[in-house]
Amino acid sequence: MIQQTCTKCKVTKEINEFTINRTKKSGFESRCKTCRNEDKREYRKRDHVKVKERAYEKKYRKENPDKLKVYNKKRWQNPEVRAYKEEYRKKNPEIFKKSYRKYKENHFDKYTVTKHLIFAKENGLRADWTREEYNDLVEFFNGKCPLTGDTEDLSVDHFIPISTGHGGTYSGNIVVISKSMNLRKGNKNPFLWADTLKDEEIQGFIRMVRYLADKNNMSPEEFKDYVEGCFN
Repeated sequence: MIQQTCTKCKVTKEINEFTINRTKKSGFESRCKTCRNEDKREYRKRDHVKVKERAYEKKYRKENPDKLKVYNKKRWQNPEVRAYKEEYRKKNPEIFKKSYRKYKENHFDKYTVTKHLIFAKENGLRADWTREEYNDLVEFFNGKCPLTGDTEDLSVDHFIPISTGHGGTYSGNIVVISKSMNLRKGNKNPFLWADTLKDEEIQGFIRMVRYLADKNNMSPEEFKDYVEGCFN
């Protein structure tokens, strides 16, 4: 077996310990793979290199979203990667929680939609809600609860509750209301629950029903019959 001495560590090693480089007289790098990798790691620690790499990665992510989606999906199917991630979460719970909170804040619409899609799928119900539809819903009601006018502490509500075994997570069954209203409504029939609302809240409820009826290509009366049928 041909051998060569590394110019950095000065150790004589088998030739397969060196990277091929046709520009060199020997046809191989003068540094062994171990030393070459160490030099690369040290080089990438330099501040100007980090800035350059971050800029390149940002540009690549922006220009190649489809490639990254395919790559990440394939990568997550690798059992070794999944096992490593799971082990990392167990060993670094605080780092993971901080990262999760940051992701939730920066991608709230995606987080919200994905969570409720999973909820519907687990119950065998329709699940085809999109981020665009979520944002359109929020914009339609001007970022407010249609019942109370609140702009904070809002939550997603399935008009026909998942517990009925009907409906699902799609634009014709989703509204965004205040958390207090969501708790009051629970898994009740929304039209019976509406009898407990105040006069000013009733107007918001009627507007909400019209919105959902339109999404289902129904009249408000037809939509009410459909919802009542889900409970009966």
